[in-house]
Amino acid sequence: MRRPVLLLAALTGVILSGCSKSAIVRKFYVLEAQPGPMDARLYLEQPLAIKLDVRDFAIAKAYDQTRIALRTRSNELSYYYYHLWAVQPAAAIADMVYEVVAGLELFQRCTRGYSMGPDYYLTGQIMALERSQIGKKESVHISGAYFLFDAHTELPVLQHTFDKSVELAADKSMNGFAETASRMLYEEFQLFLQQIVEFYQNEKS
Repeated sequence: MRRPVLLLAALTGVILSGCSKSAIVRKFYVLEAQPGPMDARLYLEQPLAIKLDVRDFAIAKAYDQTRIALRTRSNELSYYYYHLWAVQPAAAIADMVYEVVAGLELFQRCTRGYSMGPDYYLTGQIMALERSQIGKKESVHISGAYFLFDAHTELPVLQHTFDKSVELAADKSMNGFAETASRMLYEEFQLFLQQIVEFYQNEKS
């Protein structure tokens, strides 16, 4: 009789121990424009007479997923299981770009996706979007390009390429990683917007 009692007590202890542990929850992170100073040249008195579409970005297959990539060696990638992007990066970056452009009211018309009769469309390519943890150094690495295409000829008009790494010094959390990645993409896009404005103004002068 003593053995069944001991077995029941052991099982009860295991169940109670399991219940006392907090559940592991997946966390989701967003890529979005970061509040901060905007270049004064992007504030125009009148919108540019351009009808613009902002379309989804192309992204390298290694990063074309919601799992966040972690580089631990020069040629080795792994993926977080409990830390994910809230939206596929290709769409999330295009959404961020659209929000910036629409908020500035730079263009006569700005559409997310496909519209009737655009003059140009803006898109991009992401070759790397990853957290890097090699040795004691933790950083964010982004690589890619923004493109402006003539909607009538389908030919590229402007492009801005980037390949940057920023060390995570003060905030090494996953939220800090997502915030830094957002800021880096946002800053590179500001540079591209300056190119677009200068290109159009030169064309009209």
